[in-house]
Amino acid sequence: MANNKGREPSGSFTEFCFISEINVEDWLRNDLGISRSKIKEFHLKKKLLEKKTRKEENLKFPIDLINIHLINPVFTGSEIKILHTDNDLVTLSKPAGMHIFPLKYGEKDTVLNFLRNQNFGHDVLEVASHTHEKGALFRIDRVTSGLMVFARKASIYEQFRNKLAIQKYYLAVIEGAVTVAGEHRHFLSGLAKGGPKVRCSNESTAESVQANIEIIPLSYNQKLNLSLVGVVLNEGHRHQIRVQLAYLGFPILGDDLYGGRRAERVFLHAWAYRFGEKIFSDETCPLFGNFFDLDSGLKMFRNHCGISE
Repeated sequence: MANNKGREPSGSFTEFCFISEINVEDWLRNDLGISRSKIKEFHLKKKLLEKKTRKEENLKFPIDLINIHLINPVFTGSEIKILHTDNDLVTLSKPAGMHIFPLKYGEKDTVLNFLRNQNFGHDVLEVASHTHEKGALFRIDRVTSGLMVFARKASIYEQFRNKLAIQKYYLAVIEGAVTVAGEHRHFLSGLAKGGPKVRCSNESTAESVQANIEIIPLSYNQKLNLSLVGVVLNEGHRHQIRVQLAYLGFPILGDDLYGGRRAERVFLHAWAYRFGEKIFSDETCPLFGNFFDLDSGLKMFRNHCGISE
């Protein structure tokens, strides 16, 4: 057994005082629940892992290893707007350029850091606590702004994730006048490899997955040669909208990874999600109003999708 002495020395280490004899690797794995693979990532010396502690011996460990399952309560990211809270759910507007979850305890600028900082740690962060996203009902890319929905109870998480039909509605600013309105089916590959880009094709392969989108033209800015479009999808593959629009010849403004011209941000916004009969939306759409009459575009999108204000 060990006591954390509450010190966090430079180099992001924390010190423990062991009050009994114990094997260090057994303590990390059995008492703290850290897997062998995670321990290996921190390259601890074999001599330390095999060590049997002495009574009242002090040892230092990387704080990112000790707190590997925890979210830092400090938040240093951009302002996040909470849209709705009730006993079951929290919805918020994620800024573009922000990750949903941290990869290590030392990160302090993600959505989950914000939720912990705002005292949602006792519910949202306890739901699906073995996953990176905790109670998030879906992911959106770091570069995408917009709606995120979090469950505050495990039962609600299971209900929404497994039992309800989900439809997703996005807004995008693309280059050129739209000539590809309607439904499109493609096949995406490279999803499992985790590389920077996803590949898109009209042909199915053994490793590809099917991806379907519907494109609804909403407005055209002739001077800038930009279009505002609504996108409807049922799946939610990584980079799905970005790569499908680029494959059709209409990259998203700001998405230079897929051929779009550089801009202040990638102009893709998660506008609304339909879970069965429930609909949640995020009307903020930062910077989209610089190019279009956003109210008019959203009204057209609502009418097309049958979503009331």
